Amino acid sequence: MLTNLPAPILLDIAIFFTALAWGLGIYLIDKRVLIFAPLAIGCFVCLLGYSVASLGAPVWLVVAAPIPVDFLLLWYVLRKPRKMFLAYAAIWAIYIGFHLLLSGLLRYDSLIPGWKLYVHGRTPGATGDAIYQSPDMAATWIQISDPTRMQLGEINSLEGDMRTQDLVYVGKGGRGIFYGYGPASGIVHPSLRRRQRP
Repeated sequence: MLTNLPAPILLDIAIFFTALAWGLGIYLIDKRVLIFAPLAIGCFVCLLGYSVASLGAPVWLVVAAPIPVDFLLLWYVLRKPRKMFLAYAAIWAIYIGFHLLLSGLLRYDSLIPGWKLYVHGRTPGATGDAIYQSPDMAATWIQISDPTRMQLGEINSLEGDMRTQDLVYVGKGGRGIFYGYGPASGIVHPSLRRRQRP
């Protein structure tokens, strides 16, 4: 398994396979299109998705943001609505195939590498366990919980929300769960909201 690749290489892999999906998808529908154009579109679309993810956008926005750009670029290349939709269906089918293959090989959740890993433990010299976050596939880790304010003790399960970035769930084996969130989640604690006057 290719589990220890650095983030730049993962991004290069994502760009390559996204571009290849675009190139093959458009080529299957219209063989007269020069391969360079769809490959360039695929690179641009992947970088756009990665940029949106890097800003901390929720997953639905990372997926939705490139779609208008996709159709504008498809119109520029194919110029026919029927071919555009057929090509887009072919691109997504190929893209999902690559995604399933690479998810198994890289143990990675997307061809757009913008998600985060979480782990619970103690670094050398620390006085208590904490939760750490890695935005770059375990190349670096950032402490996101404060053991001086909350000792989590033994954690049975730790999971990041796949739909909302910076939202983490902690299960301790008892009744209920804990959750924590960061700024990218867009969550505002009810006690911190300004009350509206009637």
